[in-house]
Amino acid sequence: MSKVFASWTYLGSNPELATAKTMVAQNSETFTDTLHHMSNQIDNLHAGTVQDIKKNVLDFNSKVTQLDSLNKQIFNMTSQGQAPNDLLDQQDKILSELSGIAGVEATYDKFNRVSVSIGGQPVLTEKSIAELSVAKDPVGQLTVNDKTVDITSGTIKGSQEALVEIDVKKQDLNELAYTFATAVNKVHSDGGKGTDFFDLSETVDGNYAASIQVNKEILNDVSKINAGKNIETVVGGDGTRAQAIAALQNTKLDYSTNPLELKYNETTMTIDNQPGGSTVAGAYNDSVTQMGIVKQQSDNMVDSQGSLVSLLEARRDSVSGVSINEEVTNTITYQSAFEANSRIISVVSEMLDTLINRTGV
Repeated sequence: MSKVFASWTYLGSNPELATAKTMVAQNSETFTDTLHHMSNQIDNLHAGTVQDIKKNVLDFNSKVTQLDSLNKQIFNMTSQGQAPNDLLDQQDKILSELSGIAGVEATYDKFNRVSVSIGGQPVLTEKSIAELSVAKDPVGQLTVNDKTVDITSGTIKGSQEALVEIDVKKQDLNELAYTFATAVNKVHSDGGKGTDFFDLSETVDGNYAASIQVNKEILNDVSKINAGKNIETVVGGDGTRAQAIAALQNTKLDYSTNPLELKYNETTMTIDNQPGGSTVAGAYNDSVTQMGIVKQQSDNMVDSQGSLVSLLEARRDSVSGVSINEEVTNTITYQSAFEANSRIISVVSEMLDTLINRTGV
């Protein structure tokens, strides 16, 4: 952006130089290529996140199927009066993994069979099993039996929240591209009377960052760049319009979903500052700063939740886990008892030997 504005400033000072116009065209084309690259990166990140959700859903359904199989085995053993301890351990392990993928609710019957529901929708009961699916619209939304499911935790929830942030950043970039191009076009075409500098005609679904182009007519003939005030007749040494476009870097514009109409002054070739607006560089920096804040908040949340999880795991292990210190202590106790019993048996054996074999009885 700095190079684009710098090239307009240079053209304003040297309007008679063809190389100055070439510099404007080339720097602007580099700028649009950069926007295309950033837009593609965002799209790839979005697609990758959706793919992560789909993989986690497949993993979730696989684990539910495993639980269903365990339920049948646990029922058979329990109904015969046996204790399926190993199977129950496997059941707990899979439930823990399911909770890590997407927050689930679990209930047990008298045979220790588990029923699982997610977002209020049952996915596993004593008699049925349902699959978790990913909806196409809105992207990343979960469904069970075509019913929308909202979750509050798990890896999938994290990916869903990431999709929201990705969409926000994409919208920011599209609004930046649209507003910037529209402002430059307003000044360059003198309010629509002449040729637009940027071409947004190929935009689909508001994806301006991916489609913005420098007007092909200008790329083919840089002399069509309007540097002077009179766009119909070129006046030698007049670079006031180029200077006006360069001055847009200090103009405060509205970068929103429904931007305010740009008010263009034909006499001064300027666009009025908009209420609550910011400069082009300011809008981009704000977007980057907001992303940094979101990341910092996420990092802090990971740290705090990680400590909480560690605490809960320690408490769980203290109840259901094995204490190495306790086992070593018990081993020493049993070993001492065994040695004492062995000593008693040895003494009794010696006493009987003496009594029977050495007393002459």
